[in-house]
Amino acid sequence: MKHNKKRNPAFLYEILIREIAKSSMLKVENNTKLASELLKKYFIKNSEISKELNCYNSILSLKDTNPNKDFLNAVIQETKRNYSELNFKKLNDEKNKLISILNENFNKNIWSNFIPNYKNLATIYQIFQKDIPIKKRVMLESTLISDISEGLERNNIQNIDNLTYKTFIKKFNDKYRALSKRQNKLLMEYVYAFEDNGINLKLFLNEEVGELKNTISNYIIENTEYKEKFSKVLEVLESFNKKIILKEDLIKILQIQELVEEIKNNGRY
Repeated sequence: MKHNKKRNPAFLYEILIREIAKSSMLKVENNTKLASELLKKYFIKNSEISKELNCYNSILSLKDTNPNKDFLNAVIQETKRNYSELNFKKLNDEKNKLISILNENFNKNIWSNFIPNYKNLATIYQIFQKDIPIKKRVMLESTLISDISEGLERNNIQNIDNLTYKTFIKKFNDKYRALSKRQNKLLMEYVYAFEDNGINLKLFLNEEVGELKNTISNYIIENTEYKEKFSKVLEVLESFNKKIILKEDLIKILQIQELVEEIKNNGRY
């Protein structure tokens, strides 16, 4: 069975995220607004597409657990059982409406956006299909288990629990100063990203990283002696558009937020 990427919830989720980033950069406000609205409408916690996406993420997130192959197989089988309990009529209706809106309002190139880990997303799509021959399904599942065991690229947002969050806040405050409102906002979105598949975190990061880049770029123009140093900071910020945010990246963003606050408070910008 051929992979129909337009019906793949993980693919739909990723192209919306990338459209928001791209249209924001190009200042196409209508596209940014519409893509954000679609993301929030169709991937909210109780939508059927969101439930389907959770099935994909249940498998994709296994890489972090470092399990054996028997455990991986058990999780895949249980996830398939959960998948079979979805309301497929509602799911198909949601997808049809979303795809129709995308086709009507965005350039057809939106379907050609590069999506990391696309191969594994396609494999998961196929193992969820009832019509695929049993022999092929078993082969696909075996391949997927091997990929996860060898190091499947992570595709879901890494979360930290409340205890880790409090410890992290204390350490950061001890090393630097009290967290600003924007830093607190970033941390809270990071901690609770699991509640909405990381939608609000990604939207916040898209806005926040853009603001940080603008401030630092303008600072470089006015203070050319720091161009080399701050250009490296801009490179770090650019990298966040191409990767999933991990705890180490979160610390970098918090530090850059601290730097920008210092620039503003000292009247340098």
